[in-house]
Amino acid sequence: MRRILPLFIALVTSVSHAQTPAPVLTDASAFLHQVTIGNGTDEIRYRQIVSPIALSIPITFGNIDIQSAYMRLERRDYAGTEDIHGPMDTQISAEWDLGRALITGYVNLPTGSDSLNADETGLVSGIIRNDLNFPIKTFGQGFDYGGAITVAHRVEQWTFSFGGGYVVRGNYSPFETAADYDPGDELTVTAGAGYSTGGWTFGLDPNGKLIYVDRISGQPTFRNGKQLMVSGSLNYASRFFKINASITEIARFKNRQLVQGTLLYEMDDSNGNDLRARGYVSLTPFTGISLFGEGEYKDVSKNAYDPTDALFLDAARIWSYGGGLSIQLGKTEALTVRAMRGDGWINDRADDVATWNARVAIRLFF
Repeated sequence: MRRILPLFIALVTSVSHAQTPAPVLTDASAFLHQVTIGNGTDEIRYRQIVSPIALSIPITFGNIDIQSAYMRLERRDYAGTEDIHGPMDTQISAEWDLGRALITGYVNLPTGSDSLNADETGLVSGIIRNDLNFPIKTFGQGFDYGGAITVAHRVEQWTFSFGGGYVVRGNYSPFETAADYDPGDELTVTAGAGYSTGGWTFGLDPNGKLIYVDRISGQPTFRNGKQLMVSGSLNYASRFFKINASITEIARFKNRQLVQGTLLYEMDDSNGNDLRARGYVSLTPFTGISLFGEGEYKDVSKNAYDPTDALFLDAARIWSYGGGLSIQLGKTEALTVRAMRGDGWINDRADDVATWNARVAIRLFF
């Protein structure tokens, strides 16, 4: 999995700094994500059980966020059930809001499991797949660090932003057979435009990502293709009602592969493009109680290879829907419960897919 540095596009309607310090927040949660492929004797079921914990600490003009998790992954088919469990990496991020500029920093600490054996590698390979849309795709990576800056300028009801970020990826051993894997660094450039009127905000955010050469034991092995992503968004907020909607297109260009000691562009593009959409509606009928509903959609196109080729990836489509409830339990505690049901298909409709996601989270304010 390629971890993308969070780049915050400042599509704001005003710039202000709170006169009172923000509270320290702690989120302790647990979620289950289940994906079932096919049915009957051919059925394969993956199940993720994850327990994340997060801490948000306010600082001058910004905040520091620390998060980590523990994950159990199961795979069940006609032959039986296999599982793997262990800690995940720890991420530390910080942001500073300087008015017209937002500066972010990011560090990934390799506290997660790596150097997976053959059985564990086969199990994890299922959740790495882009078409199945798992929320967590890996246990651990290397020591990564990076930063970004985004600047914004407002002209009447319009806000324009531009930014860039860079992540240095550290060496690690994803599998026992790849003892010194050095993933390529990542460069991201972003832009944004937003228009606000009467509680509504409309946004358009294009960005591009360049990923450098992957190496094993210092030798070049692979380079991911360039990526272009364009997102459109619609947001509305009032005292009792909120709407958030977005649609995103991700285009991935040809990779480079090692051929006789040289990294050359592949003959055909092995990357399928993504179309993603999301909608969210929340209602707050009483102080401290919010009801919300949401839906998600993902469409992955097949790549350019012939179906008989080993690099061929077929089309896939998954949609999910659900909702939940957030309750303020006291002055310093809040509870959120959420459930999502999903359906779809992979391999160009050859295999049906059903998904479930359930989450419980407790937030404490200090």
